[in-house]
Amino acid sequence: MQRHPRCGGRKLLTKMMRLCVTFTLLKTNNLVQPSALLEVHLGDNVTLECSFPEEETNYIHYMYWFKFIIGQTPQLIAASHKYTEEATLSENFNSGRFKVKLGTGINHLIISRTESSDSAMYYCATRSDYTIQFGPGTFSRTVVQQVVSDPVHPGDSVTLQCTVDSDTCAGEHSVYWFRHGSGESLPGLIYTHGNRSDECEKSPEAGSPTHSCVYSLPKRNLSRSDAGIYYCAVVTCGDILFGDGTQLEFQGPFFDKCAGGGRDTPRRGHRSVARHTKQDSNPRPTRKQSQAKPAASLHPHTPPAVKRQP
Repeated sequence: MQRHPRCGGRKLLTKMMRLCVTFTLLKTNNLVQPSALLEVHLGDNVTLECSFPEEETNYIHYMYWFKFIIGQTPQLIAASHKYTEEATLSENFNSGRFKVKLGTGINHLIISRTESSDSAMYYCATRSDYTIQFGPGTFSRTVVQQVVSDPVHPGDSVTLQCTVDSDTCAGEHSVYWFRHGSGESLPGLIYTHGNRSDECEKSPEAGSPTHSCVYSLPKRNLSRSDAGIYYCAVVTCGDILFGDGTQLEFQGPFFDKCAGGGRDTPRRGHRSVARHTKQDSNPRPTRKQSQAKPAASLHPHTPPAVKRQP
């Protein structure tokens, strides 16, 4: 007896299922993730928005968030059912930093106290009876200028460092360093790394495809002319991202002159935000000598609020 085409065996069934999945993923996408790129500073809280038409609410049964890093399997962050008030977080994301805000037509992911490991592509998804829809994705990335606290002195050498995780975007990075001196209206370009990948190292964890790229700006034999705010800018994936900035400021007998008055006005010091390697060219002075010797330290600069790109 000849089998009916609809029951023609496992091979036919397998092909039909594959075609079904293919057409499912090609369905018109109504999910909206308004921010294609978010530049986030370490420690900030960020909300990744995802919305869909309210008229589709009756057809959607489940909502998801996925984290995707190139070279790794997509990770499920959270899943929620239409009749539940809270999302269920996966074990790797149940540390208290991740939260999902649910509502009519919305499925927002909130990340608190962001870390460098949060740099990734995030996808919102929904599932109905026969279809799965993915949003266009939101790319979250950080550029890190490391924290240090040791002061530096004239004649010392320092190395400012800028770190960017390259696992979320293939290709080379172009890195620029800008300096904004006192009294200057705009920062000036002082150095560029060009298209470089030789300063990227693979994660020491076995089997990990992630890379971390560290770009350095050495400053030798420091003098007052080196004072200013140093910014690291990384061009990657067609976007340019800025670090927080590092302020190199001299303290001690040398002060800035107030315009017109000629009176010495000291600056206040803050905690620094860049890693540096200190290399003394001269022996450390005695206590009496150090009282008459100007000192310099690295301090953070609080940048203007980051504009999140639509």
